[in-house]
Amino acid sequence: MKHLILMAAAAVVISPALAADQRPPAVKRAPAMAVPALGWGACYVGGHGGAVWGDGGSDSGVFGGHIGCNYQISPQWVLGVEGDVERIGAHSQGSNWGASFRGRVGYAVGATLLYGTAGLALLDVPNDTLTGWTMGAGVEYAFAPSWTGRVEYRHTNFERSGSNSGGDSSSLRVGLSYRFGGPGGFRY
Repeated sequence: MKHLILMAAAAVVISPALAADQRPPAVKRAPAMAVPALGWGACYVGGHGGAVWGDGGSDSGVFGGHIGCNYQISPQWVLGVEGDVERIGAHSQGSNWGASFRGRVGYAVGATLLYGTAGLALLDVPNDTLTGWTMGAGVEYAFAPSWTGRVEYRHTNFERSGSNSGGDSSSLRVGLSYRFGGPGGFRY
C-alpha cells in the first residue's frame, strides 16, 4: 500500500513537468469587423453660399443649391457631373439668378477630394439670359458617413448679348452636401 501511495504522489508531482513542453490551446478571436472604405461614387444634393465679385466692382452675395453624381473610376480618380441654381444679390447686371452645368474631375486622398470643374454658365439679366463658361477648383471633405463639406473657387465669363455687357466674375462658395448611399457611396 505504501508503494501505491508513493506512486500516486509521484504522478501528481511529475505530471506538470511532463506537460511543460506542450502549448496551451489557442484562443480563437472573433473576426475583425470590416470597415467600409470611403468611396466617392455617389449621387448627392446640397446647399451653398458665398460671395461673387467681378467687372466694375459688382460685389454680391450668392446662395443656392446643387445636385450631382460622381463615379469613382479607380481608388483615387473620380469623375462627376453637377448642376446648381443660385440666387444672386444686387448684381451690376440686375441679375436675380444664375445656374451652371459642369463636369468634375477629382483626386481622392482618403476622406478628402481635390477637384477641378468646368462647364456651361447661365445668368439672368433684364430681358435676357446670358450664356458663358465657368471653371474652378475645390476641396471636399467627408466629415461623416453621408455628409461632406466643400470650399470652391470659380471664374465665370459671360458673352456680350445685345445691350448687356457680359464680363468676368469670380466667386468663392462654401457648401454642405448629403451623399446617398452611406460611407461607401452608391456604387454603379
